[in-house]
Amino acid sequence: MKKEFTHYGEKATLLTNVSDYENILEKNNVAYKTLPIISQKYRVIEYDGKYAIALTRREWEDAENVIVIEKFPSDLDALITDVLLQAYQKTEPKPEPSKAKVLIKMAQDFFPPSFDDMINGKEPDEEEYFFNLRVFLGKYGGVSYLKTLPHDDIDEEFWEKLISK
Repeated sequence: MKKEFTHYGEKATLLTNVSDYENILEKNNVAYKTLPIISQKYRVIEYDGKYAIALTRREWEDAENVIVIEKFPSDLDALITDVLLQAYQKTEPKPEPSKAKVLIKMAQDFFPPSFDDMINGKEPDEEEYFFNLRVFLGKYGGVSYLKTLPHDDIDEEFWEKLISK
């Protein structure tokens, strides 16, 4: 089955119940290249100016889902999540995040709250948390660069705490 969706304004086609996408390309004499992107969740195949993201099937499954796009996405995981949510939960396409939000998310992923603090119900030290985020963001131009970027998708209170020092 073939369904059309959008991701960050770009068309994405979801093919369901596909058995071995590379084999289909070979049978149709389509030259392809499997990109050296290592993931347990998917394989990325480039052909005819398109990209196919073949979602890894479980051992007991006979078929896989494949997302076909023309423009390589900046975040494959976001593409996969967005398309599958649209397909199976009928959600609206996710808006593209600002660069500021992407950088802050990277910093937050690098400095998650302490597991010990979480299980002990201890609140993280807010000053230390924002300091750590600013240190991480220093690798990408720091707060001074961040201030030059659009950031309308970031909570204003959070933004002020981040850039205030």
